[in-house]
Parts: sequence; C-alpha cells; structure tokens
Amino acid sequence: MAHGSGVSALSVFASVSELRQNPSFQWGEFHHAVSGNVYFYVRQAEGFDGYLVAINLGPKPSTVNFNAEAPVGGKLPVPADGKVVATTGNFAGAGRSEAFKLDTIVKMSSVYVEPGEGIILSWPPEALDA
Repeated sequence: MAHGSGVSALSVFASVSELRQNPSFQWGEFHHAVSGNVYFYVRQAEGFDGYLVAINLGPKPSTVNFNAEAPVGGKLPVPADGKVVATTGNFAGAGRSEAFKLDTIVKMSSVYVEPGEGIILSWPPEALDA
C-alpha cells in the first residue's frame, strides 16, 4: 500500500487494485459528495468494512468534516474514526507523511487534504453501531 514520499504510480495502482477486491467496493452501496475542493465517496456492503475515498481536485487545501458531510443526507454515514488503508503517497514533508501513514487512525471530523492528495480510509462494520 502506498505511503510516504517517492511512492510510484505503480505501487498506488497496485494497492488500490487490491482494495477493489473487497465486497464493499464490488457491490456495496455507493454515495458521493463534494466538500470544498474535495470529491469523496463512501462504499459499504452490509456486514463488511466501509471505505471512504477522498481526493482534493482543486487548487487549494481543504479541511473536511466527513461526519457532517455524509453523502445523501447521512444515509450512508461514516464513523468518528477511520484507518488509513491507502494514499496517493504525495504528501509534502515528514509530518504530512506521518499523519497519513498506513494503519494510522484519523478523526473523520477534520481531515486536511492538500491539492492532488488522496486518501482511502476504512472502518469495520460495527464502527457505525457505536
């Protein structure tokens, strides 16, 4: 899975291709939204891990509260925390790379994304019951 600087496009592709085999990506509910410069979508199949995929497509950084910006009026909500499972790997500086290294737990209420950066977060199905 991709993280850190100097990550190749091939390694990003390989990690995302692996994730696509998950049932949530195969046939889970799909809902998308835009918040500022960040396009994101949520996919989750009943009984399987949920995923949030976000990328900043704009020219300026954005901080997104994914809890407040849940797509489709919260029909497919996200939990308070998500685990980093893949990134674009193009984070500037050691602090940014460390904040989004694999398996890091991220607060969904405040995710800062620079232009061109992308992140995939996951959570277990029971996380939404909490």
